[in-house]
Amino acid sequence: QTVELADILRENIEGQFDTMHQFLREQESDLRERLGHESQGLVQTLEANVRLLAKRSNSIEKLIAEIRSLINAKDRDRLLTEVKGILQRSDLHREPVLPPPEASLGEFRGPLQYAAWKRMLRVVSPVPAPLTLDPDSASPCLILSKDHTMVKRRAKLRQTPASSRRFTVCA
Repeated sequence: QTVELADILRENIEGQFDTMHQFLREQESDLRERLGHESQGLVQTLEANVRLLAKRSNSIEKLIAEIRSLINAKDRDRLLTEVKGILQRSDLHREPVLPPPEASLGEFRGPLQYAAWKRMLRVVSPVPAPLTLDPDSASPCLILSKDHTMVKRRAKLRQTPASSRRFTVCA
């Protein structure tokens, strides 16, 4: 009978831990997938910025070449009148650089264990519930918090109304 009970308890332990392990594997997989999507979006934005900056770099090089040719022509009056037109023809003011991507990767940094623990309450059975203490049955040597969820022991008994539900023994 003891061996049978030990086998039943062993199976119970294995089953409960299998449930928690499965939950944690699912949480890890979900987190990895979300990180993959998030990082892929960030990389795409950065690549778009690189392409735009390469295009800008080419435009700036052409602009510099045009201005150098005017400088080499030694025609200062033409240089001053043409520079404004050259700058207006450039596409530098048309396409702004994309803002840097918002890296909202904080949820992937942690505390991962605490976040998973909070979500694990969905698979824990029975679910832990807050405890509310009854002031009418509390021993006179106990002090209850205002919300009746915490208790402290006091050295001296306090005066309490008589109640058949009250615990009176203080050890």
